[in-house]
Amino acid sequence: MGDSTTNGTSHVGRAFVHVAEAVALRDNLVKAKEKKIVRVEVEGDSKLVIEVVNGQIDPSWRLIKLVQDIRRLATSFDFISFRHVFREANFVADAIANLGHFNGSNLC
Repeated sequence: MGDSTTNGTSHVGRAFVHVAEAVALRDNLVKAKEKKIVRVEVEGDSKLVIEVVNGQIDPSWRLIKLVQDIRRLATSFDFISFRHVFREANFVADAIANLGHFNGSNLC
């Protein structure tokens, strides 16, 4: 497992949880691309978002554009993987997300 190079939170207003998770994934892939990172291992605790991005299930209409963006960004990297992890194993990202949620702010 490598180092965490990008994580954060942003306030997306009132949104469905899976939409907020997909926005965060897209935004962090943009940051990784800007940093010229070539190998990306995404660990997310939204099983639905990970399965949609991996093509295991079809996206809801709310996720279609976001998933298209994520898949397009994924082609920017030499290697990329998307893996579901349980929230308990993803406690740092969960804590950051909760902090941003309760403060209504953007943290990076």
